[in-house]
Amino acid sequence: MKKFYLILVFLVYQIGSAQSQSFELGGATGKDTVNVIDFAGKKQGKWIIKGKHRPGTCYSADQKIEEGKYTDNKKIGKWVEYFCNGNMKNQLTFQNGRPDGHAIMYHENGKISEEGNWKNNRWVGAYKLYYENGTPQHEFNFNNTGKRE
Repeated sequence: MKKFYLILVFLVYQIGSAQSQSFELGGATGKDTVNVIDFAGKKQGKWIIKGKHRPGTCYSADQKIEEGKYTDNKKIGKWVEYFCNGNMKNQLTFQNGRPDGHAIMYHENGKISEEGNWKNNRWVGAYKLYYENGTPQHEFNFNNTGKRE
């Protein structure tokens, strides 16, 4: 009887501590997996954040807010964020969960607002600033410490 009790406790413990993987189906066919959370609870692969994930915002339930890829809960590669009107808000390149690389910011009307390279929370290298109508306003060059040259 004692042996049976130990086996039962072991099984209950195993079932209670098991974690499951979750995901959504996306893409035009509905067959691609997106928004995957692995067995360790970390975000992996392609993610599409929609209005339903952020209730109380100006986004409709099926409207994209942002999209990109995760590796071990950290953003990687190109991420795109959208305004409530559906136009792009920004395109940022991420490395190890931090913005690092080419970056483009947009005005709400869809025209480019700023463009350059982002590293260590600052602009570095060539940088362009645009008026709301899309025409260039200023061009600067920033050094590695973020100071305008």
